[in-house]
Amino acid sequence: MVKVAGKEVPDDNKAILATLKSAKDAGNKFKVIFDDGKKATAAASAPAAVSSTGDMSEIVIEVEPAPVGISVKGQEVSKVTSGSQAEKLGVQLGWLVLKVNGKVMPTKDGTKAITAALGEGKKAGKKYKITFSAPAGATDTLGAIDPSASGAAASEAAAEKAKEEAEALAAETARLEKLKLTGNGQIILKYSTYTEEFDIKDGGLLAAEVDARLCLSFVMPGCTLHISDMSISERTADGQLPEDEQLFCYYPETENVKGNIEIDDEENFGQKIKQEVTSTRIEALEKDKTYHVHVSQNAEQEAKDKEATRNKYQGLAAERAMAATLAGPKMESCSCIEGNPCQDKYGCLDWNNRFDVAAKNGWKDAIGGEVARAKMGMKD
Repeated sequence: MVKVAGKEVPDDNKAILATLKSAKDAGNKFKVIFDDGKKATAAASAPAAVSSTGDMSEIVIEVEPAPVGISVKGQEVSKVTSGSQAEKLGVQLGWLVLKVNGKVMPTKDGTKAITAALGEGKKAGKKYKITFSAPAGATDTLGAIDPSASGAAASEAAAEKAKEEAEALAAETARLEKLKLTGNGQIILKYSTYTEEFDIKDGGLLAAEVDARLCLSFVMPGCTLHISDMSISERTADGQLPEDEQLFCYYPETENVKGNIEIDDEENFGQKIKQEVTSTRIEALEKDKTYHVHVSQNAEQEAKDKEATRNKYQGLAAERAMAATLAGPKMESCSCIEGNPCQDKYGCLDWNNRFDVAAKNGWKDAIGGEVARAKMGMKD
């Protein structure tokens, strides 16, 4: 028999632990008297002081990389979840966590450290050990535990893993079956004014084959292409929606896939030849569907193209300004101001309004052209 805070306690581990906890929770110092006459005084915040009597022992359990099922307050086990590994292995309230996976736990403010260590043990993916400090008699209780408890936890983990693997296998099998039905045949790709048919195999199409047919990298060197269900205008509209409502996306892609594509034979006009390439492969395509091609231009090349375009139109603007100030023969190449609509937009000063400009300058074939010519004193 022992006394805790002046009260006699039966020689029962659970009763002793419960009484110690009640005395500690009272918030005052208390005395613990053992039947061999030894005494120990402990602060309510330090229940581990009981170990100074020599009646505490270390207990080591091995757990699976899964939730252990204990909660702690400081170092002390404050909760054991029903059906958990801890319960099956005999862990009881009031035990103190000394080590987790070989790492010594702090005696002060241990809650966060122990919780974090248990989480790391779970993530590690392999069994690990937890060392507790418990009353010496607790080992008798552990001796009565079913030795297969740890094996049962391992079996449960194995069963869960097998279930996940089976589900993954079933999903992959279903995907392959669908691929046989829908992944081989023809699709239609649209880009700008182009509409082309392409053959797909196992749901895939090499980007290099699309590029060779549409000549995209010839016009935009270094560009990359992608495929989507949405057209460019639909993508623009989708981009105006709140971010969490936007649906635009590209089809999945696999990089560095080897294959053969058809290209034009430069030596024999109108003939095709096979060429081996390493290209991005666009995946998850289905036969008889229509998709849209989207092109991302190489940033460096795009900057060069913009600069060239800017220089070109700056030159035309200078030419127009000079033509407006000169009093002699006009130097511009625009024929609209001579009464004849331009046939080439690159030399035209106002391509979108070329017919109106030509009519104002005496285009005799336009409605009102004769009137304009008469006003200008021009004859047919």
